[in-house]
Amino acid sequence: MIEADFALWLAREILPHETALRRWLRKRVPEDLTMDDVVQETYARLATISAPSAAQNSP
Repeated sequence: MIEADFALWLAREILPHETALRRWLRKRVPEDLTMDDVVQETYARLATISAPSAAQNSP
């Protein structure tokens, strides 16, 4: 997948859910982490996916 396609997929399918993710994390993030750290790690892991279809097929 080329970078532009990945960026478009990210903008359409992932970013709209960031507010809901942060709301869900608010009560679940351990004290030694910040919500921003968890969100950043999520985006870092997404950046390693070669294609969105790979994310759908992972456990």
